[in-house]
Amino acid sequence: MAVVNFTKEDGQPGQLETDTFVRMRRILEFEAAHYKANTKINWSLDSWAKETPQEMATILLAVDGVSKFLGKLTMPDGTTVWFNGKNAEGPIAVTSNIPAGTKSAFKLKSKAQPVTEGAEQVQAALKAVGGTALPIPDITIFSLPSDKDDEPQLEIWDADVPLS
Repeated sequence: MAVVNFTKEDGQPGQLETDTFVRMRRILEFEAAHYKANTKINWSLDSWAKETPQEMATILLAVDGVSKFLGKLTMPDGTTVWFNGKNAEGPIAVTSNIPAGTKSAFKLKSKAQPVTEGAEQVQAALKAVGGTALPIPDITIFSLPSDKDDEPQLEIWDADVPLS
């Protein structure tokens, strides 16, 4: 297990275990009022980093072997979500709480991550970073109730926050 250093929102040094990293994204506008940071890092302990997501990716990529599992796709607001491919599988079909601009999604830990890339691009991106590439679903995004309504739906990453 490797550990990388970053600067926490309070200016103190922080450490991130590369094996437990799940995803990171830019801080959202409403979060900026509460956190003096540029990046939200989801892992065993959610963290807020002063570094930008690109800077954090550069820090992670400097660790031997991380490039094999660090992936990136585009969130529905047009910004990058960086993720640990070892925790990802997809593409998956999603049926509820779909942000505008979503073309596909993948499962990241126990939640669905909506993205602007199509199902084929998601499948290729996950395969490239050690994720589980699933077959392309017949329908990726359901805009109307479907025959899958009886299946439990995954929670959507950031579904409760405006992506602005």
